[in-house]
Amino acid sequence: MPTRSPDNLADTRTTLNHGALTVAVVMAVVLGVQWSRRDVNFCRAVFKRMASGRPSVEKHIGWEQLKAIGVDIGAEYVAFPNDTERADYRQAFIASFAKGFKSTGGLPGSFKNWRVVDRGAGTVTVAADYAAKGKTLLFDVSTLAGRHVVGIRWNEPAEPCATCGA
Repeated sequence: MPTRSPDNLADTRTTLNHGALTVAVVMAVVLGVQWSRRDVNFCRAVFKRMASGRPSVEKHIGWEQLKAIGVDIGAEYVAFPNDTERADYRQAFIASFAKGFKSTGGLPGSFKNWRVVDRGAGTVTVAADYAAKGKTLLFDVSTLAGRHVVGIRWNEPAEPCATCGA
């Protein structure tokens, strides 16, 4: 039976460590893809329900923090004095969103290339391209207590720099 020298043992340990590292990296990538797919599917479903005016979507929106296309909806929402008025506001917002979306001829299926573009502590940003406007719609999602959309905004191109010539 062959004996193992200290060099052979070191090589074996190195090989095992590299193998374990490879397995860990593969697992992290697979789990990351699954989480990304889950976040994308969540945003796509919320957007489709909002565009259709489905009242059931309200439970997937973080109303107190919501900012939508430059408007601080959350500030308006928390200003209502009671739950009845807040419930009415939620329903009116969803109906108004759907009506505005339909009046522009928008279709949820027109948004393509859904993807996660940023992930932070307790937040995820999902993007979807809208070729008709040449813009990208961004959905900010809080993941701190379940998943809730807390932001919807257009990704505007950066303003040219007047002093640097860019």
